[in-house]
Amino acid sequence: MKKTTLLKTSLWLVLFVLALKVNAQTVTIGSGTSQSNATVSSPVNNEYESHHCQILYTAAEITAGGLSSAGTITQLGFYVTTAPANSLPNFTIKMKNTSAANAISYDGGGLTQVHTIASYMPGTGSFQMLTLTTPFVWDGASNLLVDVCFDPAAGSGGSGRVRVFTPSPAGTHYSYTRNDAEAQCGIATNADDGNFNDFGTRAAKPQIRFIYTAAPSCITPAISSLSSLSSTGVLINWTAPIPAPANGYH
Repeated sequence: MKKTTLLKTSLWLVLFVLALKVNAQTVTIGSGTSQSNATVSSPVNNEYESHHCQILYTAAEITAGGLSSAGTITQLGFYVTTAPANSLPNFTIKMKNTSAANAISYDGGGLTQVHTIASYMPGTGSFQMLTLTTPFVWDGASNLLVDVCFDPAAGSGGSGRVRVFTPSPAGTHYSYTRNDAEAQCGIATNADDGNFNDFGTRAAKPQIRFIYTAAPSCITPAISSLSSLSSTGVLINWTAPIPAPANGYH
């Protein structure tokens, strides 16, 4: 009886491990120690009380960083070198798969909100990773648009710096708008809002890090029960996912 129980437990453990074959991995885009100026736009810059930016990361950059196929992004973070002078209210991140080659023109359609925090004060000296409340699926082929904004802070001042890099080949992958007079989350980047906003584009863009789970090559079936257990065999009852995956089951 003890041997049967041990065998059954061992089988369940093996099946559990097989079901967890997909592991979290890290991809980093950009390198070096160059950083944004204290008065220059960045996702956490507090030169103005409210800020909104859009950043394009190309499929080639994502692939070079280590994500070579479609996957689910569960965390992201920017490398913050200097914290903002004030906490950033309603700090919000949205993402989108896109065919756009640059971020010159604002793209507000089809964005998925993946994270928001009522008041954000990042740490410094490393990538400040945020766990996405809504994980985002990169399709493995498109460029990736990251949209970051925050509402008016309690004050402003030249602060909030991040590590940056210049893409190669060069391109305009960063656009922004910022203002002391009104919240910028709903305002188009790189456009005059008629309310004295500061806006424009940047040649350099923030380094970013993703934690992601790669899509499995095939799908693990759901094991429902084990029966007819003996010293020589076992009957495994399982449910096949529908529709059937092109690459079959584990």
